[in-house]
Amino acid sequence: MILILSPSFLHGQEKWNTLPKLSAHRAEITDMIVDKNSIIVYGTAFKDKTLKEQGVVVAKLDSNGVVIKENLILDSLGDALAVDRSWGKVISTSDGGYLITTAPYIRNSAIMIKLDADLNILFRKEYYDSTLVSNFWQTPLEVKNGYFLYGVQQLLNVKIVGFIKYVDYKGNVFWEKRFAYSQYENILIDLKAVTDSTFVFVTGESISLVTSTQQPSSRSSIYNIDLKGNIGTYWQSEPAPKVGYLFNVIPQSNGDFITYGLARKEIIFNTELIQPTLTRFDSKFNILWSYNFGNITSSGAIHLQKFCKTIDGNYVGVGQHVQKVGSEPQKSYGWVYKFSENGNIIWERKFPTPLLPDSFPNGGLLYGVGTLSSGSIMAGGAAKDGKNYYCWLVKIRNNGCMDTLFCNTTAIVEPLKIDIEVRLFPNPANEYFNLNLDANKPCTLNIFDQYGRMVLNDTFDTQNISINTSQFNNGVYFVKLNFSNSSVRFVRLVVQH
Repeated sequence: MILILSPSFLHGQEKWNTLPKLSAHRAEITDMIVDKNSIIVYGTAFKDKTLKEQGVVVAKLDSNGVVIKENLILDSLGDALAVDRSWGKVISTSDGGYLITTAPYIRNSAIMIKLDADLNILFRKEYYDSTLVSNFWQTPLEVKNGYFLYGVQQLLNVKIVGFIKYVDYKGNVFWEKRFAYSQYENILIDLKAVTDSTFVFVTGESISLVTSTQQPSSRSSIYNIDLKGNIGTYWQSEPAPKVGYLFNVIPQSNGDFITYGLARKEIIFNTELIQPTLTRFDSKFNILWSYNFGNITSSGAIHLQKFCKTIDGNYVGVGQHVQKVGSEPQKSYGWVYKFSENGNIIWERKFPTPLLPDSFPNGGLLYGVGTLSSGSIMAGGAAKDGKNYYCWLVKIRNNGCMDTLFCNTTAIVEPLKIDIEVRLFPNPANEYFNLNLDANKPCTLNIFDQYGRMVLNDTFDTQNISINTSQFNNGVYFVKLNFSNSSVRFVRLVVQH
């Protein structure tokens, strides 16, 4: 079932769609985490209105969104410090403090800064390498006896490669390894721990040159690695993979993992159209299920940035959803999307910021997400009004509601009235399945396979529908019913011969 809830009341009327006031000038937040019941936001800011000294700002807020502590960190050598939504991150550490990564504008280096629980600097460690063209992209992950710093480097021959640097708690390097599995660009995008000594990472690998008239041919790959940097099992996709160009990996307790990517659907006049995609692999890299969701659009218009586990064992991702409704201008929303470990869609929300107008490129983007001990979901990112960026926080309950008074089922794009009961049986299906509806309303029925491909499209005006599945391959399918009253229902189907 998809549940889309109305955000129409959010323009400045609901305290949990809020813009916390940071003292740092023109703070632009690019990362957020939840640490116990504190919210930690991280980004760039200027010392004052002259805009001459740019540093990074890290702030701690309580669960009510009130700023407790803030620290604007400037470069000790007078350079400007930078972060971005893809690199330069904040993590909580096992000693109760925090670790941030950043990069100076002029020096060809990357910087790791350790903070205590009150955001005071304990030490800085700078990594410079004269054999590299660029060395700014590093993301931290705490591991046994230290941290992994991972990301992208550019060699003197201009080749881009992924890398992992294993450092101790003081930032001293144990080892550093580069990973390039194709002739062209190789990007290490996400890295997660499976156990204390094993990890999984995803890469994007170009296998052809970029030209002015042709999209590059790229694939996604997944690798297992141990604490010594040794690669174990791995999986490499076909070009323009059906599972999408992978951006995130979510390990499961049984050795499986879920990936998030953007799958190419079409190329029109050298513009690549993509669609968000979730896929579950088992530990041997067999695909258990995969499905597309959200709109098909140009790259970047719809994208989830970060994921976390919810209190009920499901998952939620946050990002941006740019959409156009009728004759209205294109608008940019913060996107929150919840799903189960079995691929079931639970609910999604699209939040406008408290700023007006929210027409694109104004609007907002959520970069980080975490859960509070109450089970509430806290998402954070940046809101923009055309001139300035603002720290933006959204807090919702685990059921997708901000407040029971406003928790209704009015959609942004279309009214999704979940008022028609649908029974599907048998499930799993062998030669056929039946649909029993509690209302006699005309409907369009679409069935999609696990790769998002439509395998059936038909219309019905009866309460009882029977579908022949004898020619369907074994696997997971999604049945979509569009009713004449604009209601939409999704039902998950398993075919097993």
